[in-house]
Amino acid sequence: MTICEVYVGDLKDPCFKWAGGNWNCNIPGRLSPIFPPLPGSYNSTFETWVSSTGVVSRQTDFGGQVAQVTRSHIIDFIAQSYRGERSQEAQARINDLSDFVNTLEEDQLYALVATEW
Repeated sequence: MTICEVYVGDLKDPCFKWAGGNWNCNIPGRLSPIFPPLPGSYNSTFETWVSSTGVVSRQTDFGGQVAQVTRSHIIDFIAQSYRGERSQEAQARINDLSDFVNTLEEDQLYALVATEW
C-alpha cells in the first residue's frame, strides 16, 4: 500500500538540495502538521494544483515532489484541496493546519512537499 503525505517544509533545510540531490530522502524537513489525506489517487490533487497555479515545482526524490510556495499559495492549496470537506475529524485537522499556516511569513518561500512511499 502506498502512503502519500503532504506538508509544509523548510526550503532552507541544510540536508535538502533543490538541484543535484541524490534522490534518496532528498525532501525538506517538515515544519507543519501533515495535511489530512487528499482526495484522488496518490498525489493527484497536489499535481493538479501545481499545474494549475504554475508554481515552481520539481521532483527531488524518488517519491518526493517539492513546490516553492508563499503563505498565500499554501492557503489557496488548502482551500482548493479540501473544498466541500465535511468530516468533523478532517475539518478539525484543516483548522489546525490553517492556524499553523497563518503564523508563516508572507514574503518567505516555503516548500509544499508531496511524498509517497
